[in-house]
Amino acid sequence: MLPKPGSKDYDKMIDSIRTDLDSGMQLTKFEMVARKLLKTQGRDFDTEFAKWKAKRETPTPVMKIKCGWCGLDMGTKPCNESQQNVISHSICESCEIKIKKEISEYVESKI
Repeated sequence: MLPKPGSKDYDKMIDSIRTDLDSGMQLTKFEMVARKLLKTQGRDFDTEFAKWKAKRETPTPVMKIKCGWCGLDMGTKPCNESQQNVISHSICESCEIKIKKEISEYVESKI
């Protein structure tokens, strides 16, 4: 029985097939068996492989991260497509240390 599309096992199976094809060993027994199994399930190998390949070649959208205090560029992190290239703010390590010190001094002055 074939793994369900989108599962890790399914992706591993497709990845193995792709590696085999990239090596120039087209239509090996493994691919032929996969094609036959998909056909018995009413699925099309070429269609599913093309979708997987397109998904794999599409870059993951990322958002930019900047320190909200000093503006330091803190890199990027994966996000959904609607947030691509949006700037999210966080706090860098040096600003965090300064702010914690200021808060501590403020609290001590109020005691």
